[in-house]
Amino acid sequence: MPLLSPPDPVTSASQDEQQLFERVLAGRAFENTPALRKLLSYLWERRGQEINEYSIATEALDRRPDFDPRTDAAVRVQVARLRQRLKAFYDVEGSSEAARIFIPHGAHELEIVREEPNGEFGRVSEPQNVSWWQSIALFFRRRDVFFAIAAIALVIGGWAAGSGWRAAHTSSIGAENAPGGPWREFLANHAPLQIVVPNPVFFIWSENTETLMVRDPAINNFADMKSSTELSRLSDRLGKPFLAQDYTVGTDTRAAFRLAQFLQPKGVQVSLANGSDISPEALDHDNLILLGTLGILSPFHEYFDKLHFTIPDHKQYIIDTEPIRGVPVQYGTVHESATRTVSPGIIGFLPGRTPSSHIIVLAGYYTSSLAAYITSPQGIADIQNLRAKHGNCQFFGAIVLSEVDGINPLKSKIVDFKPYEASK
Repeated sequence: MPLLSPPDPVTSASQDEQQLFERVLAGRAFENTPALRKLLSYLWERRGQEINEYSIATEALDRRPDFDPRTDAAVRVQVARLRQRLKAFYDVEGSSEAARIFIPHGAHELEIVREEPNGEFGRVSEPQNVSWWQSIALFFRRRDVFFAIAAIALVIGGWAAGSGWRAAHTSSIGAENAPGGPWREFLANHAPLQIVVPNPVFFIWSENTETLMVRDPAINNFADMKSSTELSRLSDRLGKPFLAQDYTVGTDTRAAFRLAQFLQPKGVQVSLANGSDISPEALDHDNLILLGTLGILSPFHEYFDKLHFTIPDHKQYIIDTEPIRGVPVQYGTVHESATRTVSPGIIGFLPGRTPSSHIIVLAGYYTSSLAAYITSPQGIADIQNLRAKHGNCQFFGAIVLSEVDGINPLKSKIVDFKPYEASK
């Protein structure tokens, strides 16, 4: 059996494209880099195919059959190196090329981009008018998702995910299928809806075949590395790391999928926004759903400041900043067993920066449970009953306790509810 599986016929290149590839492979940027040359050839032969990290590792990087992409970042590191070598090639000897080989940030598939009239390089083609399920498939094959579990931790995640996906299907919301409860008023402005999935900042050190991928939850900006004692120590010992912000937290990705799956069949235009690539100001006229912990979503802090609840940095409890008599001030995490946990989260329905936009905040460590709750008949009914008790308020914040078994939501309940006050 050959080491490399044969390419699919649909990936056959035109003569011009093949010459483009051969010029890159023969470039000085790829001299004395047999591993990267082999990886580039492997990815070139499989353009347009669905290839996973395991195949790349075992077929192109000579990894053993027991390779586990959840604990070994070798593929992501080598692809990052390949991306840097391609940039080096086009910065110098390939600067006059009108077409270039490109690896999108956070992906491992090769694409060809061509020079546009404005001098910028754009992709040759993007999927147009794809169906909802085709869009989801593209979305979930773009990246492997990982999540950090300690102040300094090796990445151990592993649910297929990605960013840059946009559903092309749009239709009006009919009365017969419009979501009820708080969703009805949230969507009444018919604004586009963006689900914002954050991307944690990871630091990568790599030497030969050894790779260390580290995250400090206190650091959500690569430039702030020096403020972390542990990261500074690693930098002193191992040298300067490079940034990896290609991953999303597993529970946030599952939450995004569940929300889109709930809303899209009801005629809602749904898009996914990468938290590291977009600013709040760019979304002034959209409805937003923000997922994650307050720290990792720090660019959107103005919305969290409107709530009566807060999650202290790197903590797994929530504080009611304006408690009333008979209601707890703090709601903590309870570990009922090795796999079963009761965790607090925040749900907020809030006004946006402009009158034409609305915001939903799902904040906590198990946002998939919060998403499951607010899209379930029981959750919608619970929220609607509490809104009725508070004068049918459109905007509000709530603390929800969610019981999960591993990553699976079991049940949730609201334990604290406060209407939004515009003066806050």
